[in-house]
Amino acid sequence: MEEEEEGAERSRWSQEEPPCFSSDPEPPKGRKRKRSGVCEEEQLSCCALCQDVLKDPVSTSCGHWFCRQCISSYWDQSASSGDSSCPQCGERSRSRAGLQTASQSSCVQTDVGLQEVLDEHKISLRRRCERVTEGSDETGSRTLLNTIYTELYITEGQSEEVHTQHEVRQLETASKMDALHDAPIRCQDIFKAFPDQQRPIRVVLTNGVAGVGKTFSVQKFTLDWAEGLENQHVSVVVLLSFRELNLIRDEQYSLLELLHVFHPTLQKVTAEKLAVSQLLFIFDGLDESRLSLDFTNRKLLSDVTQKSSVSQLLTNLIQGNLLPSALVWITSRPAAANQIPPTCVLTG
Repeated sequence: MEEEEEGAERSRWSQEEPPCFSSDPEPPKGRKRKRSGVCEEEQLSCCALCQDVLKDPVSTSCGHWFCRQCISSYWDQSASSGDSSCPQCGERSRSRAGLQTASQSSCVQTDVGLQEVLDEHKISLRRRCERVTEGSDETGSRTLLNTIYTELYITEGQSEEVHTQHEVRQLETASKMDALHDAPIRCQDIFKAFPDQQRPIRVVLTNGVAGVGKTFSVQKFTLDWAEGLENQHVSVVVLLSFRELNLIRDEQYSLLELLHVFHPTLQKVTAEKLAVSQLLFIFDGLDESRLSLDFTNRKLLSDVTQKSSVSQLLTNLIQGNLLPSALVWITSRPAAANQIPPTCVLTG
């Protein structure tokens, strides 16, 4: 692999057109979108049984709304079996336990909506990572990553400078592997702790010489996640290159805004959802960074909606002040790896 492939791939990441959240046409003005054939305006209007304003409203699985007392009385009088049907459309509900309050229904719809957004995000990342340009090919032809990807030999670093770095070596021959006397780690497994490690790995620094395939490893990891093959405990992968971040180094953003800018498919993800999701931030190409990563004289940030410099966002994210449960993966050439203090790269 040539050094140019990393720069070419990273520079294309921010140029992809984000897919639309839905191919459905927008609902006509003045009307609300229907759910299961039921207009949402109906939810808080009147009960279909008593024709009065809803009292203690509940909905059946089909989406029709009734007063709790009305639907309970209706089923008591008409249902002779364990099944209960909707008085309005006749759809059967398996049990009365299936009734939902307005707040429960709202939560269900919100979760479904979030999952749709995350699915679109996976589609976007899959499109971005499934094809790559080899070497310095300027013809615009792109090759499927899975057809050319070569497993890299990644070992746990043992240097005193960065105790938890990962060193990337080209996997050429079995004899060469034997000579290294190191346990190989697949790129998909870099966050899996070794048996003797008592704490989970949160931050990983992978360094290797130019052109060895660090960016391809990042893309392979992301592609396998987006296709549902690996690391499905991660809710969201946030893929960023330092080359992209350099473009906004003098601007003020919150972490939430940063996600929205570089990953438009995540526009509908809120701060509340980020707090309860397992995120993985991948920062590729630390050696290309023009940011001033100051881990000593930093401003403490713990709110994903608080604006600051991009450098401050990154240092707080790496140190665990912002989204302490988030995973972080940084790639770099060896000469630039010392920008991350050893105390910030934790594995156990």
